[in-house]
Amino acid sequence: MAWWILKTLQSAKWAGLGFVELGVSLVPLGAATLGATVLATVAGAWLYSQAGEDSSRRVPAT
Repeated sequence: MAWWILKTLQSAKWAGLGFVELGVSLVPLGAATLGATVLATVAGAWLYSQAGEDSSRRVPAT
């Protein structure tokens, strides 16, 4: 979430300097990237939990 905030503030900086128009492109893009960030976080957490379950099922060699 912190990464998304930093990248969104960076885009807002360029809009504040007048290089990019604020309303038309940045607001929907920011909302879409927030959704993508949440989905990527959930997918990564699920994969991490699956890897933990696989390693606990292994039988240690004796």
